Amino acid sequence: MSRFRPTGLFAVGLVAALMLMSEHIVAQTSGVTLRGSVSETVVLSVSHVSPPVEVVSNGNRVDITFSNGGVIRLPLLVRSNSGFKLTALLDSKSPGVSQVLVTEVRATGSMVSPQAVRDINIERGFDARGVAGKGPTDLMPFPGFMPLTVLSGPRISLGGTLVSPGNALEVVLLIRLKSESGPTALTHLTLLATPESRIP
Repeated sequence: MSRFRPTGLFAVGLVAALMLMSEHIVAQTSGVTLRGSVSETVVLSVSHVSPPVEVVSNGNRVDITFSNGGVIRLPLLVRSNSGFKLTALLDSKSPGVSQVLVTEVRATGSMVSPQAVRDINIERGFDARGVAGKGPTDLMPFPGFMPLTVLSGPRISLGGTLVSPGNALEVVLLIRLKSESGPTALTHLTLLATPESRIP
């Protein structure tokens, strides 16, 4: 039996060595830090709109086509996990829009950051909140066929998905068509939202 004793001791030593090595590996791997990043995302949609207005939403872009010569009320929903800005662009073949105004900004639920409403920055000439009694000439006319920043703001959504209720900022736009366009002329307006870094 004694001839097998060294082999048994060797086996015991090997097991002990493996246990020490495994503890060392665990100690090393426990200090590993995983790092990653989340893409900045801004999404636009429209909650509801009445004919004859046609709206096509695609990610951070909303394309609007309308043919009447009156006023369009557009409730725009904005979701973002970063700062953002909203720009408007009129198709060069369209007869034109006289004004694009922001009449209301509100949170749709509890997953909207309080800063989203408080720190919204509506560019001069577009802010029509609380000025319903003024005439259309009291605010800036829409200049035409060039991208124009309408507003910008901080992160909106604190959680949820791209379609979750209660995590969007509702921005109500009032769009006036130029009177000389005529009742049958088509107007194409594009709204585009892009991420924007904001320094506190």
